[in-house]
Amino acid sequence: MSGGGSGGKRSDPAIFIIGGVLIVAIVAIFLMRGARDADVSRTTVGFQGLVEWLDENGFEARRFQGGGSLRREDVGLRIWPIHDDNLLAERKPPENDMEYLLQTSEFDQDRWVALRKAELLDTMIVLPKWRTGSRVLRVGHEILLVPDETVATVLDQIGLGAELVRGEGFATFSYVERLRGSGSGSGSGSGDGAGDTPAPGNTSQDKGQAPAPDRPETPPAGSIDLDAVLYAPQAIAAPRACVPVIGSRNAMILGDCNTGSGHVLLLTDPDLLSNQGLRLGDNAEIALALARRYGGGKQILYDTTNRIYAIDPTAFTPERRDRSWEDLARIFGWPFTVIWAAAIALAAIVTWRSWIRYGPPARPIRDGLRAAKEVSIAAKGRLLRLSGHDAKLLETWAQSRCQRLAAEILGPHRPHGEDPVEQVARVTRRRNPELAREFEQAAAEISRTSTSDLRTGEGDLIRRLDRFETILERVLDEFGRASGARV
Repeated sequence: MSGGGSGGKRSDPAIFIIGGVLIVAIVAIFLMRGARDADVSRTTVGFQGLVEWLDENGFEARRFQGGGSLRREDVGLRIWPIHDDNLLAERKPPENDMEYLLQTSEFDQDRWVALRKAELLDTMIVLPKWRTGSRVLRVGHEILLVPDETVATVLDQIGLGAELVRGEGFATFSYVERLRGSGSGSGSGSGDGAGDTPAPGNTSQDKGQAPAPDRPETPPAGSIDLDAVLYAPQAIAAPRACVPVIGSRNAMILGDCNTGSGHVLLLTDPDLLSNQGLRLGDNAEIALALARRYGGGKQILYDTTNRIYAIDPTAFTPERRDRSWEDLARIFGWPFTVIWAAAIALAAIVTWRSWIRYGPPARPIRDGLRAAKEVSIAAKGRLLRLSGHDAKLLETWAQSRCQRLAAEILGPHRPHGEDPVEQVARVTRRRNPELAREFEQAAAEISRTSTSDLRTGEGDLIRRLDRFETILERVLDEFGRASGARV
């Protein structure tokens, strides 16, 4: 029997290996998913680090995301990186994760926008170099470089077609910054004929290595020699429209070019100023030197928009003047006077018609003798109902209605000493004698009910009241009042 035989099972190393691989795969998937919505400006291929570096060193630099107009007198240099592989076609979204890692277009950008940006403001256009996988995986490898034909397409579309020159490994390019007072200009590249740098891949980042034979052993007096270090440098053979600033005519990294619509700075390798390349060699110092040379003491913008936003100085700008009371008075002059006259006439007609149709405004509180009389009648009616004198109550109600009817037809200034039934009947007889006779009969019938010795039934009283109310409404209609008028 083996002494090591215990109740527990022996651990298998393969389980730990498989578990570790799964954990790494899951973490990579989450990182890649999150990178889809990541802000490109803060990734390895972005330029937010350049903005913060310039701001720390006293330059007015910021990232521009739109929302305002830009003027040439306020902006010294605009940096506009291209993250699209075709400025004339819409971007095709990737269908899976592998296509996403290998895509060469982050978002759509427009050729016309690029040319207008260069025309309206001093602009540095930065060519694409890395696929999306470079920023997602945070690695720089040659298999993640943008294809040569993609860069050539973008160059042709901005009017600077040229042959692409690539290097391997790290390469050093010289930039000579002239100090103030040492000559014209604040800086110059090695491509001005004073000592061209070799093609990419022929030099090393090792500062102890001897410089190339065509490079000056010592920089000119009053200048500083800075070395730009790039990995897998991406350069072009400078076209006739470009003057190399960094690099040579055979391998230009940064050049001052004429696109036909304006002068632009063309940066062929974004790693010179990008977040991942700014820490290599003297790239950070070169960024400050370029800001001094091309910034002009104004704002330096990192533009991440695909809109113009700049104001065209040649466009017509309407003259702005202060407003005065004369501007307000113009709405009362011709031809607006016709409109005002029509509005006043309409208001007068509406007011007149409403006054005739509905009479003067009703008083919210009714006071005076009439109000006191109504209160007295209401109190008397309540006493009659409590005592059971229905016939007397009906007569009192009919008298009150006749008083109101007379006031409605004849007005408030009618004679008060005359019987209202006789007043209403006399006026009605002029229009409708038959109706006047029926009105007198209905009023007399109610009056006889209260003086009769015989007790009238409740049903008979209701029928007499209904007949009286019906005739009263007919009298109102005869004089043009609505049947629902308050009398």
